Amino acid sequence: MTEFFLGRFSMTSSNATRYSLIQSARSQSPTAWEQLVHIYTPLIQAWGRRLGCQSDEVDDLVQDVFQSVASSINSFRGDGVTGSFRGWLWRITYRKW
Repeated sequence: MTEFFLGRFSMTSSNATRYSLIQSARSQSPTAWEQLVHIYTPLIQAWGRRLGCQSDEVDDLVQDVFQSVASSINSFRGDGVTGSFRGWLWRITYRKW
């Protein structure tokens, strides 16, 4: 099992985003979107703070990131060759900041 660190979050390869969750989000499943928001909001907030976001700006950043994810999730390949969902999410977060 591979372990890597994102800020203060320790992630393992066993908890990588399930492809089925991404597929469900692509199909506009409300439950899938709720799960994505629940799973990734704390991580996006932490990234935002690390980038220098003020506390009153963090929620706006999270909203902007999820709006971009919603409009471009079909472009995420999820093939394991081009990168992970978390990596894709980080790039969106960084660009939004």
